[in-house]
Amino acid sequence: MSELKAFKMVDEKYCTDCLCVIPSEVYLKSEADKVITHQKYKRCLAMAKWSKAGMYLSYECDFKREWWNKWQKRWLELAEKFKEAK
Repeated sequence: MSELKAFKMVDEKYCTDCLCVIPSEVYLKSEADKVITHQKYKRCLAMAKWSKAGMYLSYECDFKREWWNKWQKRWLELAEKFKEAK
């Protein structure tokens, strides 16, 4: 998640002594969700591409081609769910 900007946050409820307060890095949820959705979308497209390659490599058996084709369609449908609205 190197694309995200980290913010320092101090949780004062964790410790009442000011000497033991340790700042932690946090990300904005909305920004993190966008990055994660984009990563999932790219992963689904990569798996669909991999399934398409497997379909072309399985030239000896119709069953294997149908199986690869089925998975390619499933990955593309899943990618549509994560597609970014622009």
